[in-house]
Amino acid sequence: MRRARPTLTNISTIAETRWLKLESLKYTDAKNQERSWDRVSRVTPQGTEDSNDDPADAVAIFPLLKKFGSNVIQTVLVKQYRPPLDAFTIELPAGLIDAGETPQQCAIRELKEETGYIAKLSDCQLSGTLPLSPGLSNESVKFCTVSVDMAANQNPVQDLEESEDIELILVDLNDLESVLHELAKEERTKIFLGLWTLARGMTIGKQMMRMSNGTTSQQESSGESESERGDAHDSSKL
Repeated sequence: MRRARPTLTNISTIAETRWLKLESLKYTDAKNQERSWDRVSRVTPQGTEDSNDDPADAVAIFPLLKKFGSNVIQTVLVKQYRPPLDAFTIELPAGLIDAGETPQQCAIRELKEETGYIAKLSDCQLSGTLPLSPGLSNESVKFCTVSVDMAANQNPVQDLEESEDIELILVDLNDLESVLHELAKEERTKIFLGLWTLARGMTIGKQMMRMSNGTTSQQESSGESESERGDAHDSSKL
């Protein structure tokens, strides 16, 4: 039997606050059975999308800080208290997209507010729309990589809202995962999944590159080229 395409058929609002609403969903699954689900949605307005077809609630910002004449690239992390967890989290800078604002504009604004670093729209590389917790919420973000010119950011100053209390942590990218391991040991401190995934991926990438370079080095040290090994293989048939 051909499987149906799961379809959302009804959304009912159960409760709503200034920031969030609890919704009850009805949908049909791939077997054409009607089922129910609960979700949390944001009620804040989404910004203006360049494409107008894939809006997001927020941006997460991955700053790349590189001093002129240095090969060391750093990033800046934020540590802040999160009431839903009753704990401090280590995250990338991030923020909700204001009404009428593009994701790039939001990224530049939030970077300045939370970290003090200034960048230009042309310094942004934007992802598509990414879900954050699809089993619970339809909240989504765009991931924005921002190259920060350190020559123009000698003395960054945060511009926080009255309710915000954000500690900044500068980290060499090469040390990102090991630093997160140490930060996770601090009392009431948790690492945001997206940041942990990014750090783990960077570590795996470096490991794969070392393995690839090691294989190449072994081949070179053996003194045999691909053609030489091929010739030797062919001569064994004589």
